Amino acid sequence: MQTLSAGPEDASIVRDVPEPEDARGAIAVGLDLYNSGQYETALGVFEKAMNLPGTGIKQFRDKPPAISNGEKQAALYNIACCQSRLGQVEAGLMSLAGALGAGYEDYQQLREDPDLEAVRGDKRFEVLISKFNRSNSNGFFGNFLKGFQL
Repeated sequence: MQTLSAGPEDASIVRDVPEPEDARGAIAVGLDLYNSGQYETALGVFEKAMNLPGTGIKQFRDKPPAISNGEKQAALYNIACCQSRLGQVEAGLMSLAGALGAGYEDYQQLREDPDLEAVRGDKRFEVLISKFNRSNSNGFFGNFLKGFQL
């Protein structure tokens, strides 16, 4: 176990935090920290998850398994939640864009999650969502052909 400080939320708190070996473990540790209100420390752990081996099938003997899209989505979504709670709106929007780019598609959750309240308050939030939410568009050709009159 590694001892980590809780961050500026409460600098007097020090917790024993296990050193995660893979992305899934880091996400679990980050969620525990997040749920105890230690957003800045959780943010660091979620960010670390992005650089840890994934828990998927090992494809090459000399390389650790890559982080899966599901693990990327979870890490980036939770990074965005931490950033939103910390008032880092621009960074939170970028993290959400990463999660959406990795395939996150629960748009209702994005619009209702209280952890994303600060990010949702930014006018760019709906623009970001609309770029990824295919159910609200006519597809590539539908949008492409809108500019042409026959």
